[in-house]
Amino acid sequence: MDGNILVKMSPRLKISSYVIERLSKLDTNESIGCLYGVMYDGNLLVVGLSLELFEREKNTYKQLLLHLPTEIELCGVIKFGETLTTETRLKEILQDILPANLILKATKDILSDKLVKTAVKMMTTQRKPSFCISMPLRIDTLAIIHRNTKLLELYTVLVEAACRSLKLLESVLLEQLGQEGIGDGAGLRLPETFHFIPDELGHFVTRIVPKDIPDESMEKERRLLHSQLGLPVDRPMFRRGNAHEWRPARLLRAHAAPAARPGTRAARVRGRCGYYHYLQDGFHDDGWGCAYRSLQTIFSWFRYQGYTTVEVPSHREIQQCLVDIGDKPSSFVGSKQWIGSTEVSFCLETLLGVQSRIIFVNTGAELQSYTPELLHHFQKHGSPIMIGGGVLAHTIVGVELDAEGREARYLVLDPHYAGADEPAAVLARGGCGWKGADFWNKTAHYNLCLPQTRPAV
Repeated sequence: MDGNILVKMSPRLKISSYVIERLSKLDTNESIGCLYGVMYDGNLLVVGLSLELFEREKNTYKQLLLHLPTEIELCGVIKFGETLTTETRLKEILQDILPANLILKATKDILSDKLVKTAVKMMTTQRKPSFCISMPLRIDTLAIIHRNTKLLELYTVLVEAACRSLKLLESVLLEQLGQEGIGDGAGLRLPETFHFIPDELGHFVTRIVPKDIPDESMEKERRLLHSQLGLPVDRPMFRRGNAHEWRPARLLRAHAAPAARPGTRAARVRGRCGYYHYLQDGFHDDGWGCAYRSLQTIFSWFRYQGYTTVEVPSHREIQQCLVDIGDKPSSFVGSKQWIGSTEVSFCLETLLGVQSRIIFVNTGAELQSYTPELLHHFQKHGSPIMIGGGVLAHTIVGVELDAEGREARYLVLDPHYAGADEPAAVLARGGCGWKGADFWNKTAHYNLCLPQTRPAV
């Protein structure tokens, strides 16, 4: 999108690289955007961006602020015009800086008038009989503060955080009460709070949704949030499965640490996936369970990306699935027999409805010629790849190719690892790391299972 951009904010500022990246890729027909920031040590750190029109009655910046961590406030306004090129957009943003308090005062005054008028109107037109509903509400909220914040100042932050959470809870309950059949409170569902931190944002977003309402029923709300934040609408980011886990049961981002070499074309798994390997959860599968573990890793990726709520299957459940579809005899259940990439694709299709592409490679020496296809897979779908050859299976979670296209490396999660689920131990003992072309057996035949995704929000 080409356009004039005018930003008004504090002169002492720092801008998050996430905001810079999003602005550089922004493509929108909206005319106004908002920037959000937090103050610390006399500096303003801009951490967020949304697309807004202040004259709208709904979905204004004020409502979005309730979904952001406490202490983040509106700090600037962007006006998109039609004379600047994409290349000059960021330069213009950094050059045209004015104090933010003028913008805050103007917008607060305007919206305060609207809120007062709306409140008065509601009070004078309400004619329905009142009733009381008693239900437990859990306040689950976030705040972003500097590490040097004094203890005495935390009370004010805590109060504001609780108020934001209560306002979100109120909006969810009022929306339910407005639905047909529960106007008197019968059938009212308890609200559930989820915190999200999409890779593209770099900051948390909180959503409160009615309990047990399926994600499929709330697509309209999520799609609106995607659009407001300028996020892609081809993959889920705010479904329950996308929610941040504060104490995950297993290592989730083992693939994030090893960096690719500078100057290479590289891509890796998008988002989180669990690292499943030998001997986890007290289950002794060393010597035969590597492909099962690779399938579990892939399965967990689909859960964490919000594509499914189906639990990651156990070895026995995987075996039962293959028996149920007629691929294996009943004696297969409870055995220690191996599976390969084809069986992995069968399970993904049966249990998740996920289609997979199978690549047949005659020898490990030929695998490098498929590197561009693997790059494309990670860029488009972002899911882990299961590779099986000989008697071994691995999970490819990234790939890089040098500028000349002659040397490829593969970021591999090794299901044969049997150590502690600690990042340092996993990296030190080779549980996750970059492997060269010589890692693959040059004479063995390999099959790769590339799980495909479909556009979803």
